[in-house]
Amino acid sequence: MNALEAYNLKKTYRQRKVIVEAVKDVSLTIAPGEVLAFLGPNGAGKTTSIKMMAGLIRPDGGSVRIVGSDPHRNPAALQKMGAVLEGNRNLYWRLTPEENLAYFGVLKGLKH
Repeated sequence: MNALEAYNLKKTYRQRKVIVEAVKDVSLTIAPGEVLAFLGPNGAGKTTSIKMMAGLIRPDGGSVRIVGSDPHRNPAALQKMGAVLEGNRNLYWRLTPEENLAYFGVLKGLKH
């Protein structure tokens, strides 16, 4: 069984009189023990996608399953998942994304 499954997630917001499509058809599957990092430019929908998967906001469309359970209907499923929403820009611009992940992983005690 997969740790996390997201299918065709969608989320729109209304900004003044304009409808903004924040997330459009995001689908992914994460196996137990797998780690995922969302990388992309500002406004790409990364935080909104994570918030939908973490049960913090409801998707307008699509579905989420955490170890087979819908976190929006069964909040206890959220206890089986961890998510980090980091607002700081603590990256070294001279390093590649992979080098940044390796560096900060070593600082946290992960084996490289």
